[in-house]
Amino acid sequence: MVKLHIDLIAESLSIYGSKVNIVDTEATEFTGFKLLSPNIQTLRKDILYVCEPSALYKLKKSQIRGACFVCRAQAHVFEKYKAYINAIVVDYDTNTNDIANHLADLFSSMNDYKTRLQHAVLLQKGYQPLFDIAKEMFPGCTILMVDSGYNIVCSANTDFENDILPGADPDAVEHIKRLVKLGFYDKTELDQMAEHGYYNQGDKYLNPVISLPPNVCGCPLIVRSYHESSTFFAFVTCYYYYSNPTLVQQRMFKLLSDSLDDYFQITDYYEHVRPFHQQVIADLIENENSSEDFYRDRCLRLHLPQAGDFRLGLIYVSPSNSVRASHCALQLKAWCAVKNYGVFQYGSTVILLMVDWDSYSVRETVDADKNWQMLSDTLRDIGAYMGISLSFKHISGLSNAYHQAAEAAKQGHKSNIDGEAGPEQLNRRVMSSIDMLLVVSDMSARSLETACGIMDVAKRGEDDIRIGKSCLVLNRVKEDNPKDELLEKANVEVIARFPEDPVLNKFDREGRSLLELPDESGCVLEARRLVEEILA
Repeated sequence: MVKLHIDLIAESLSIYGSKVNIVDTEATEFTGFKLLSPNIQTLRKDILYVCEPSALYKLKKSQIRGACFVCRAQAHVFEKYKAYINAIVVDYDTNTNDIANHLADLFSSMNDYKTRLQHAVLLQKGYQPLFDIAKEMFPGCTILMVDSGYNIVCSANTDFENDILPGADPDAVEHIKRLVKLGFYDKTELDQMAEHGYYNQGDKYLNPVISLPPNVCGCPLIVRSYHESSTFFAFVTCYYYYSNPTLVQQRMFKLLSDSLDDYFQITDYYEHVRPFHQQVIADLIENENSSEDFYRDRCLRLHLPQAGDFRLGLIYVSPSNSVRASHCALQLKAWCAVKNYGVFQYGSTVILLMVDWDSYSVRETVDADKNWQMLSDTLRDIGAYMGISLSFKHISGLSNAYHQAAEAAKQGHKSNIDGEAGPEQLNRRVMSSIDMLLVVSDMSARSLETACGIMDVAKRGEDDIRIGKSCLVLNRVKEDNPKDELLEKANVEVIARFPEDPVLNKFDREGRSLLELPDESGCVLEARRLVEEILA
């Protein structure tokens, strides 16, 4: 049953000139009403009693104390009881039956509203059924619910041609109309909310709060926010275009906002709360082909450029959970040496939005190997691995890049083979398929024997492991190297021959990046040819 405050009931009865007199503050909320009769011996504090003034003469003071009455009375008559009676007094010429009927309608409508909301919660068919019910109870008022990224996820009365009644504040209507069309509260709106102190007083809004102009929208509103572990994840707002919300309207809004809270509880929504930045990066990943305004706004919030030279690195931590991902993200934010636009947590993974290395300057290229090695060591130390996307030029490509990186991480994690342990891993059937098996060997007999052994193991395991193609890559090939008989016996395809290169050896001794090798280097030319052949 809905409990209604005496001030709310009095406001509803204001058409009859109601006035409130309270001497016992315990008797201020009521679940219903009754017509006072002589047969009622005990009066309850949670029930309003409708009566004629004459009926009060027949009651003992002990009965009256703590109870509350609705009656019509002349002012001078009521003065006799004013000191010890709780009452809502209406004009003397009011018909008592009219009062009773009015109260019946009030309690019935409020209880029906609550019951319908509770039923919608139990059905668990989303938020919109709750808002459809609220739509009937808030004619001419727009209700919006947003997530932690300030995206509008549910609404009521947003058909501004038909839902908004004449007399509405035109500026306020246009303001809300723009937000609804946009589909989210943009950065301009958020900045204005910050100026009005919303973020500084976030806890204040855990219960419904009224905001009156001057405010962001320029009209009265009621707002309630939802938090989990001090993390904001949603709020719901009702905008009043005509006048300040009545007490009845405030109570109905509380019933709606409490029902939303019940829905969050029953559906375990609280367990999947996304903080602000996680939600914003999620918006970019989970929404493809959005408007340019959408991308502009998300980039402003994350301090990202809309256009650039991007690659996305998707990092998986072990064990996979949001706490481990958070720690990983914090570490990378502190000292990731690889040039990047930002580090973001996304659920139990971490997104490293990198600068595409193809756009590196000469100086950046020199340090690239060292920086990548530092990143690789760090990921290994924390038990993480990463997949990397192809390059993309606009932030709208982030969603596709995420899926590329996820697939790369999946495949790479499955098929990453340590060279010396190659035969053992093949024998153990760590992998189910290999598109191309490249075995690298120098021209020494021992290395060639090992390489051919790996390829032989792979061939013998064809029933268990799908191998598309097996090839041998020869390294440190000298001009005077005799033709090795072992290669002929093994019957393997040699796909590349990297020549002995004194310049490469010098770079290796000095710890210099191989990216600095001159284009005319024999190793560079052979590597370029090999890549072209593989990708052909």
